[in-house]
Amino acid sequence: MGFALQSAVAQNPVVPVLKRIIPVIEVHPDGGVQQIDLTEYLGTEEVRDQAVRLTAEWVDVSGAPGTTHFDFLLFRNTSVGTVSNFLGYVNRDDYVDSIVHRLMPGFVIQGGGFKMANNGDGVGVVTRVPTQTPIVNEFEVSNTFGTISMAKLGGNPDGATSQWFISTAENSTILDPQNGGFTVFGKVSRETMVNAMSLDGLGQFRVENLSLDKGEGALTNVPIVQGVDRLETAAESFFRFTSIAEVPLPSGQAGTSTTLNYSLGAITGGGGLSVTQTGNFLNIDPSAADLGEEVSFTIEAEDSVGNTVEASVLVKSGQGYEDWRSENFSGSDLTDDSVSGPGADPNGDGVVNFNLFVYGLSAGVDASQLVPTPEFSVSTPGAAFEIRLSQEVSPYLLGVTHTLEFSTDLVTWNPVQVAATVENRGESDLVTFPPVSAPRASFPTAYFRMVTTSE
Repeated sequence: MGFALQSAVAQNPVVPVLKRIIPVIEVHPDGGVQQIDLTEYLGTEEVRDQAVRLTAEWVDVSGAPGTTHFDFLLFRNTSVGTVSNFLGYVNRDDYVDSIVHRLMPGFVIQGGGFKMANNGDGVGVVTRVPTQTPIVNEFEVSNTFGTISMAKLGGNPDGATSQWFISTAENSTILDPQNGGFTVFGKVSRETMVNAMSLDGLGQFRVENLSLDKGEGALTNVPIVQGVDRLETAAESFFRFTSIAEVPLPSGQAGTSTTLNYSLGAITGGGGLSVTQTGNFLNIDPSAADLGEEVSFTIEAEDSVGNTVEASVLVKSGQGYEDWRSENFSGSDLTDDSVSGPGADPNGDGVVNFNLFVYGLSAGVDASQLVPTPEFSVSTPGAAFEIRLSQEVSPYLLGVTHTLEFSTDLVTWNPVQVAATVENRGESDLVTFPPVSAPRASFPTAYFRMVTTSE
């Protein structure tokens, strides 16, 4: 475990964030120590001097009132349009009497879409929060534990309006790659994230599907007070925000320095892969590693008042194209792409260097008859045919992607949306695609191929 010294006093209050996911760190045993500057991934965001406090109230089955609140610390300079949009809803009182309408424990707490008020019979009636024009997506910060993000319709990156959600888990790998990335515009204060996690753990609440009862398809995971009859839920039985207002930034909830303390978490896996951390640098030494070894761990960054953010890291030992290139070429050939580049075919056998790398063949040999043949099978259950394809490749390849493509004329090829699995078989890896089905009447003639590309 190591630490970076505190310095650089912030002009405005800050909170720690994950700026972007740390990509898989790929190393070769002969590649030397690799050093990663953590400040490129983990840093701080300035927050506004006023927080938004969302106060929730409810009544339990005994008639006793309950209350809690969330403090949203909103970014000052990042996602400016999103923050302005959110504050518009706050200052128009559009969120007053809105409910948490989607609770997915261990994932998200979502609100901002629906209000609840009682009818004359004391039963809660749902209405929608009035929405403004959708806003432009501003994805710049990763969706980590405690971040506040905008919800939006699938397939529309710029479709957010009033709905927001709190991540109650590390959601970077789930939410960052989707739909243009979900815009993070703030964090729940450390002090009140405890309240959010109390709701996430249910406690006084349970989750019910009220979509048919309330006539809204989105109400499939709504928290309501334990013991309440689902068909007679009063507005007071919901996790309902009765007051939402801007308040001064609570003391001690945002940092005073833009420099963070970094610490290395427990390491899983390993073997000969050595991982250490000094200050803001992560050091990976693969010199004692075998090909195929992996380690995973977390890096935590902490600010001057105890706020933290985590990043997950995966290190893989294997062979990338440049490693193969260094083993097969030397001198001026090593830097001459016309000789040793991935698309070059210096001996004219019709197999380019990149394919030699993929199939574990050496440069200079006549490889025209050495490329392994795919394992291919076809079955025809009913009116459809089912294709299975697998291919042997060199073991422990780094920086490659295997995709399956389909054609009816050998001219136009289209990707098939299935994910490959890679099984190590010692001297080779077997890349396998799940079975692909297609109606025989639609595709009387069909061709499939595996394509391996550089990431």
